[in-house]
Parts: sequence; structure tokens; C-alpha cells
Amino acid sequence: MGWRESMRHAFAVDDPDAFTPSDAQREIVDGLARRIARRGLSSPASLMLEVGQPYNYLTSQTMHFFRPVASTLLWTFAPFLPRGLGPESYAEFARLLEHRSALPYIRQRVEHFEERFAAEKPPSDPAGEDRDRHDGHHRHSGHDEHDELDGLDGQIPESRPAGDQPRPTRPSGSTSDA
Repeated sequence: MGWRESMRHAFAVDDPDAFTPSDAQREIVDGLARRIARRGLSSPASLMLEVGQPYNYLTSQTMHFFRPVASTLLWTFAPFLPRGLGPESYAEFARLLEHRSALPYIRQRVEHFEERFAAEKPPSDPAGEDRDRHDGHHRHSGHDEHDELDGLDGQIPESRPAGDQPRPTRPSGSTSDA
């Protein structure tokens, strides 16, 4: 093998279409994507996955480096963690991140579950959809029956920090400290 032949693939990158996660990796990603979508965090997750795209291999190597510590913590807190989260899934997720196409795959699964949960969500109450709008215009002032400060005549109640509450006074004539 000549010098030119050995350097032909020196800077080659993985083919994104060639990536297929294992069954264990698919299960881990689906569980993660389901939790993200259920909590309505799809947009921030997509942003973080997009921003972290160049660092996925570095992240996987960092996860491998911290694997002994992470495994110990995962074994210690296993009773308190969601089912399926353990040292084996940690290592499998680190192996998944070694592939260049892993983060787009995770983002795709998050979007899939977001669409699925949006389709399952019951339609909202049309009367409660737009409380702050009246006749198609944004309400700038005035009083509405839905205001939280109803009955306060536009005044905001004074709030104090929890430790700064006034102390009750003793009735005059009481001298006992008990």
C-alpha cells in the first residue's frame, strides 16, 4: 500500500445514511425523546442538539472517561432513577454519540414524539384560548373578569420576604414568656 493509498481516506467522515442504531440504543433514545417531548422541551432540546453537533464525538469520549464515576453513581441511585437508566445504558449512549449522525437521529426522534403527543392532546377550550384578547385587539388596560387582581382596584398588594413577616404583638397585661 502506497502513501497515496493510505492517505486517501485519512479525513473521511462517516456516511450519515450508513448509521443504524442498535436496538438498545434505539430504546435509550426513544425513552429520552419521549421524556423530552412529554415535558414540552422539544425546542430547547433541538437547539442544544444542533449547537452540540460538532462536539458529539468529544462528548462521547468524555462520557467514556467519566464512566467509572458515572457507573458508581448510577448503581448507587438506581432505585431513584427511571427504569432503563443504568451503567449499561450510559455506556451504550456514549457509544451512540461516537457516530456523527447520532444527534440528528436523536433530534428526529424528539420531533416524532412531539408530533405524536400533539396529536394525542385533547383540543383546548376555545373560550379559554385567548383571555387577554378582546375583539381581536390586545388588551392594554382595563379590568377583566379573569384578572387575578380582581377587586384590588389596580393596586398591587405589598409582598414581603418570608423571613420578614411582622411579628404578632402580645396583648397588654400579659407578662409570661411561656
